[in-house]
Amino acid sequence: MAFSDPTTITIGGTAYVLNKTQSLTDGTLYRAADSTAIMVIKHELKARNRSYISLNFSKVAPNPLISAQNIVYDMTVGITVNRPKTGFTITEQKDVVTGFFTMLTASTNANLLKYLGFES
Repeated sequence: MAFSDPTTITIGGTAYVLNKTQSLTDGTLYRAADSTAIMVIKHELKARNRSYISLNFSKVAPNPLISAQNIVYDMTVGITVNRPKTGFTITEQKDVVTGFFTMLTASTNANLLKYLGFES
């Protein structure tokens, strides 16, 4: 079953509507009308199954070197799930991914903030 088209993601309280703009050989590309948010979903079914989803987000902000000038900044976040063809049910895969996200986001995102602050 495919992701809904359009798909909405909320970042910092702002909802971005991502429309399906391209079908790829191994996935799909979703893009906001102004291209500030671009999501790519890919699946590779080889010796091991690999699923990848990423979000590229960009914004315009002041240039720290030239205060009268604005420049475009962007960042990307991605998730890769690499698993054998057999051995894990979809439910078990979901449990592992959910456990990982729960560890990062528990206690008001404490471990995520540590990770983003370069702690290990």
